[in-house]
Amino acid sequence: FNLNLCLVVKIIYYYYKLIMEVYMKILISKLLFANAALFFIYFLIIILNEILDLPKYFGGNETPVNWAEIYFESITLIVIALISLFTNFSLTKRVRKAESIIPICSHCKKIRVGKDEWKKIEEYFHEYTDTKLSHSLCDECVKELYPKLKIKTNQ
Repeated sequence: FNLNLCLVVKIIYYYYKLIMEVYMKILISKLLFANAALFFIYFLIIILNEILDLPKYFGGNETPVNWAEIYFESITLIVIALISLFTNFSLTKRVRKAESIIPICSHCKKIRVGKDEWKKIEEYFHEYTDTKLSHSLCDECVKELYPKLKIKTNQ
């Protein structure tokens, strides 16, 4: 019975992990799609503004179509859109990595980063999350390691 229960727990964990991965991929793709759609709408507004001369409908003066301005604004917008999409994709990938379940050795606290590769927890957090860890001792460890010292804790 115990073996079957462990097997059921492993299966449930596997499906939970699979569902969360699919959910995150869908969420990220929706965010990136929305970002791209907004840039495309803005791109259309730039072109329509020049071709239809939108300010004249709001009381402005009529101006001729300026193709050089359309090209310049369009290229600038495309460059900004590509940088934004790449940055958003990179950041969401990093967040997804940071929010995932991390396999950690219960003895030495190293983290598995590949099939057969393990890294110290400090190295992992620095490399994958840009977080730097500082070393300290909790109150219980101070008492255990230095029982003769009368150190005030919670400071």
